[in-house]
Amino acid sequence: MLASYKLFWKNYFNFKGTASKKEYWWSFLANLIVWGIIAILLTVIGQYTDSATGGKVLSAISLTVMAVLGLGTLSCSVRRLRDGGYPWYYLLLALVPVFGAILVLVYLADNQGANCKKKGHKWEWKKDRCQNVCANCGMTQEKHDYDGCTCRVCGKRQDINHRFTQYDRAKCQETCEICGKTRPRHDWNHCVCRVCGEKRDSNHDFKRLPGVCREKCSVCGKEQNASHKFDVNGVCTVCGFRDPKPFTLKDMTQNELDALRFACDIMGKLDSMSRENRNTYKRLSGSLGKNTKLDAGELALVAVAASQVGQALSSDKNVTNFSNNNINTLVMRLHLVNLIGATNKIKTMLDNLGKVKAAEEKKAFVKKPLSAFPSYDESYKGYVKGGVCDVCNRPLDGVKAYAVDNKTFYDSPEYFEHLKAFQKKVFGLELTRAEYENRRKMDTSPGSAVCENCIHLFADMAGVVSTDAAGEKKYYEASNLGSRHDTCDKAMGYWLGERPNKAVKPPFTLFTMPTQESGEEALLELPFFHRASDTGKIICDRIMTYGVYEVTENKQPTGTYEALVCGSDLSEAEFEAAEAALEKHGGKRKNALKPEGEVKPVLVENGDPQLVQFKEKLDKGNAAYVVHTAPTKADALAFLQKKTVKTLSRYLVVDTPEGNLGRDINGIYEE
Repeated sequence: MLASYKLFWKNYFNFKGTASKKEYWWSFLANLIVWGIIAILLTVIGQYTDSATGGKVLSAISLTVMAVLGLGTLSCSVRRLRDGGYPWYYLLLALVPVFGAILVLVYLADNQGANCKKKGHKWEWKKDRCQNVCANCGMTQEKHDYDGCTCRVCGKRQDINHRFTQYDRAKCQETCEICGKTRPRHDWNHCVCRVCGEKRDSNHDFKRLPGVCREKCSVCGKEQNASHKFDVNGVCTVCGFRDPKPFTLKDMTQNELDALRFACDIMGKLDSMSRENRNTYKRLSGSLGKNTKLDAGELALVAVAASQVGQALSSDKNVTNFSNNNINTLVMRLHLVNLIGATNKIKTMLDNLGKVKAAEEKKAFVKKPLSAFPSYDESYKGYVKGGVCDVCNRPLDGVKAYAVDNKTFYDSPEYFEHLKAFQKKVFGLELTRAEYENRRKMDTSPGSAVCENCIHLFADMAGVVSTDAAGEKKYYEASNLGSRHDTCDKAMGYWLGERPNKAVKPPFTLFTMPTQESGEEALLELPFFHRASDTGKIICDRIMTYGVYEVTENKQPTGTYEALVCGSDLSEAEFEAAEAALEKHGGKRKNALKPEGEVKPVLVENGDPQLVQFKEKLDKGNAAYVVHTAPTKADALAFLQKKTVKTLSRYLVVDTPEGNLGRDINGIYEE
C-alpha cells in the first residue's frame, strides 16, 4: 500500500503515463483513510470553535484537502483508464447518474490492456529502449534491431540466424562470425563422415542381399528387412515367405467396391449362413477397399456374395425377400450392373490363380520309382566305407542304402521340410530357402547316401514291398488307398458335404474314444490298417474313409476323440471286427450303418494303371477336376495309387462302369 501511495504522490501531475490496478486501488483506499482521519479531526475541532471565523477556516481546510486528493485521484484515474486501453474522456460517463458511475468503476477495475486485446494495440517502437509501447494502454514488449543473431542496440543474442561462415574441416566444425558460436559440420558419405568417422542412422546406402529379403548398407554394414517380392499366389520369389493375405481388389472401381460391400452386408444378415461366415461378411462390408488384403477364403466369400446377390437382384420377385431391405429399384439396378463387373474381375483373378498353380504343379518335384536309384555299395563310384546316411546320420554298415543324385536330393520338398524341422528342433534356428540353396551350391559330391528308412523322401514307394529287421512287411505313406480324416474339419466335410451327395450311403461305424492312441491301436488290430514307416501315420490298403481325430467346438479342442471306419466294400465280418476292436480299447458306439449282403473288396493287385485314359479337364469355380476313364475299379485304384495331390480344390477322378474313384489332398475316395 505504501509503495502504491508513494507512486500516487510522485505522479500527482502525470496525466500521460499508466497506473496499474494495484497502484490505483491501494491509493484509492489510502485516500479514503486519510480523508476519514482529517474529517474526524475537523469535526472534533469544530465542536470547540464557536466563532463564525473558525467555522469558515475549517470549511476552507476541508475543501482544500478534497481538492488536493481529488486532483491526484483524477490524474491516477486517467492513467488507470489508459492502462486498460480506454481513453481519458470515459471519465465523463460518471456524470450520468448511477449507470455511468457504475460503468466507469468497471473500466477502472479492468486488467491492463483489456480494451486493446479486443480492438488491438497501437504499438510505437522505442528503438533506444528496444521496446514496443502501446499508445493506448502503455503495455510494452521487446523488439530488437537484430543483425543476424545479435541486437545492434543492446547486444542481446538469439540462437537463430547465425552466420556460420568459418568452416574448419579438420575439426568438422563451423563458427558464427558474429557471436562465435560453433556447431558440427560433417563431410558425409551417406551415413559415415569421411573426416572423423562419426555415424548417423539415416541416409544409408542399402543394397539388397542375394537370396534373402534383407538389405545391407554398403557404408556402415547395417542390415534390415527388405520388402518381399510376391507372386500371384502371395509367395515371395526370393525367400519363399507366404503372404497370408495375398489378394487385393485394386482393379475394382469405386462403384464396384460399393456394390461388393452392399453384397457382403446382405450376406451377413442371412440366417442360413454359418456364424463364422456371417461375422466375416459383416467385417468385409465395413472394411472392403482397393487395398484391403484378403486370403483365398475371404476372396471366395466375396465372389459368392457377388454372385448370389447379383442373381437375386436380377429377379424382381426375389429382391425384397433376399435383401430384407426397402431399397430404391434404381439403386438396386446400379448395384446389379456393378456386381456383374466385379464378379467378372474376381473370376479373372481366380482363373489366373488357377493357371499359375497348374504351371507350378507341372514344375513340381516328381518322385522317381525306387528302382531308379542305384544301391550305395562298393559298386557305386562315390562309395565310402563306414559312411552315414546323409539324412538321419545313422551308420550305413550292414544297412541297405541308396545313392541319390544331388539334384533329386535338394529338389525334394520333403527333405527340405525334414531338414528345416531338424534344425529348428536341435539348434532353434529357422532354415531359410536361401541357406538351403547355399547348401546345394556348396555340395560338390557326386551324390548322397540315403538309408532305406529315409529313401521315401526321394523315391516313389507305391507298390514297394520291404521288410524290417524282424521280417515284417513295411508300409509307406504312398501305399495309402484310403481317405484319412485326422482332423475334425475333414470329418465334418465328409459328413456334411461328401456323404449327403452319395446315392448309396456306404456302411460305417463311428465310436467315441478316450484317447488318440486308443483309437489308433484299435484300427491297427484290423488287417487293412497299418502304420506308415516314413510318416508314422495310419494308412489303409483298401478304399476306406477312416481316421481318429479330436472333436472341436468353435475350433477349440474338447478332449474327446472319435474313430471312424467307413467303406462300400466293408464286409459284415470286417464291420463286426472293427466294432469289437474299438469297444475293446474303451470306445463307445456313437452311430453306425451295418453292411447288407456280401461284398467283394477292390484290390490294387488286380488292376492295371496302363488301361486308364485321360478324358477331360473341368473347372468348376475354385475346383479343378482332371477326369480319366478305366475299365474297372481295380484299374482306377492302381492308377490313383501312383498319383499324389498336394493342392486344395484339385481332384483326380477316374470313371468306371463299376463306379467312380477319386483322389484329393486327403487321399483316395469313392464317389
